[in-house]
Formats: sequence, C-alpha cells, structure tokens
Amino acid sequence: MKIGFSGFSASGKTSAAHELVAKIKKSSTTCSLVSGAARSSWRLASGDISLDMHLEVIGRQLVQETSVFYNTEYTICDRTMLDYLAYGECRGLGEIEQRELFLSMKDFCRHFMRTYDIIFVVEGSFGNQDMDNARLVNDVLEQDFMQSLNRMVDEFDIRDRCVQVVPSELSSEAWSWVQRSLC
Repeated sequence: MKIGFSGFSASGKTSAAHELVAKIKKSSTTCSLVSGAARSSWRLASGDISLDMHLEVIGRQLVQETSVFYNTEYTICDRTMLDYLAYGECRGLGEIEQRELFLSMKDFCRHFMRTYDIIFVVEGSFGNQDMDNARLVNDVLEQDFMQSLNRMVDEFDIRDRCVQVVPSELSSEAWSWVQRSLC
C-alpha cells in the first residue's frame, strides 16, 4: 500500500506522515517513510530552481520510493512527484528552451503516479514557520501552486486516487483511511 501527501510547503505533510508511520507500526504492520527529496537537495538549499534541480529531486524521489516499496506493507511519502512538477510549472519550466525535457519528466510522472493507492491533497498551509532548506526558496505563491497541482491531478486522471483535505484534518483523515484498509 502506497500513500502520498501532496500540498504546499508547511501544510503539515511531514508531521502527518511521521504520525501515520508511528500508528501503522503499532499495529505490527511494516511501514516505511519516504521523506521529500527536496529536503536533501544542495541545489535547492543554495537557491537553484533550475530544471536540473527539479530533475535531481524527482530522480531522488523515484529512487527513495522504489527502494522501500517492495520490502514493506505500507510506504508513506510525505511528498509526491506532483509537488515537484507543480513547483516546476509555477517556475515556468514548461516554457523554457528545455521544455521538451520538462514535458518528458511530466509524462513519466503521469504514469508513476498510478503507483499510489491514495494521495492526500492538502489544501492550505500553516505558513512558513520553520524555514528548512526546502523552504528557503519561496518564489511560488500557494494559490498558483495549488492550481497547478489540481490541474495535474485532473490531467493525469488520478482524481479517483485523491482525497482533498485541510491541514488540520490531514492526520485523522489519513489514519481513518489506513484503519479501513487494515480491516
């Protein structure tokens, strides 16, 4: 079972993912957490928002997700590739001279998103309170990001795998969904 969280920075995705992993492990079920690859990107931490940075982050995310997926009953991803694509789209990567590469990356992600059983799309955020490396670059507006993310959900035809949720209800919604799947 693969569960993803998508949404703007500081929407509670990582906190909810950690909480969900802890609860699942208490039920004697194997579970792994995949942290968003942007958190460890030296390029992003240095302010690089180029196509290369987006390719690096999506590549890392792919490796992290696939390395744990087959060895655990539950894989919890505190970000999905949808997020990185939405940030890239908001930054105009689909309109630059390397547009074809971005569109190829997007096409790959369209197919990869089918590996998720459910994606919790978080509408809203708590604000940029802790300023970790992934949040040092704040060039994208939340409203633009969410429009891009929701447009891709429709474009990728994965609406049936998505649950829209507000930050304050993310943890309880995710745990309710897991409890139903455990039965």
